[in-house]
Amino acid sequence: MQRRQLVALSIAALAMPRALFAQSKRVYRIGVLDDAVEGARDHTWRVFRNRLRDLVLADGNDVAYEPRYAR
Repeated sequence: MQRRQLVALSIAALAMPRALFAQSKRVYRIGVLDDAVEGARDHTWRVFRNRLRDLVLADGNDVAYEPRYAR
């Protein structure tokens, strides 16, 4: 019986670090301050987001955008 407990404890100890690190994915926040009205430069910001996606920073998974407009 002790052997089974030792094997079970060893497996749990090996699996635990992976479970702890699985939820530690970092989400970057990018604040966008634009001096135009909302929607005036949609094409420019779309190109920016597409370029970041090409660099493996997917919107919603790795990056969160927080746009603010001055007008």
